[in-house]
Amino acid sequence: MTHRMIYLVGQPGAGKSTLMHTLLGRFDLLAREEPVPHMCLIDRTTGTIVGAEIGRRREAFSGTDALASAIIDKAVPWVLSRPYPLLVAEGARLGNKRFLESAIEAGYDVTLGLLDHDQAEEWRAIRSKQLKRTQNESWVTGRRSASRNLAKAMEGKARVLTGHPDELRPALAEIIAYG
Repeated sequence: MTHRMIYLVGQPGAGKSTLMHTLLGRFDLLAREEPVPHMCLIDRTTGTIVGAEIGRRREAFSGTDALASAIIDKAVPWVLSRPYPLLVAEGARLGNKRFLESAIEAGYDVTLGLLDHDQAEEWRAIRSKQLKRTQNESWVTGRRSASRNLAKAMEGKARVLTGHPDELRPALAEIIAYG
């Protein structure tokens, strides 16, 4: 069995959490805190744990962004241990070369989904109104640039898919269903 990882990155409001929830809607979830907070993905038919979503689910700022800033020091050894045949994650906290290259070193077939599309700004504005919080524009620009730079850096090392969540969903769903 091929070990697979899907990691979603993109500017705030690009649809990372929404896409992840859609992709994982067919699984039951079981929260685990150690050694890295994650949600076990449980097949509803067999009751088998088939993978994990790294991070925590919250109303706002879910995924790896809900983890401690120093989580990388626990996450790298954990991913090198190949804890699950399928790992999925989204957010900036572990969306970096060190973590993704560790997954590749562990034998994961990594797919990096870069959500980079024309509707991202509009979605972020809507989300900001809902949260009653506006993010600093330079920080948003920095997250967009960091995500694009990570995608460039991972070309040739991982499968990199770029676009709107609706465009990426079929290919990502297929990777999840592969197991």
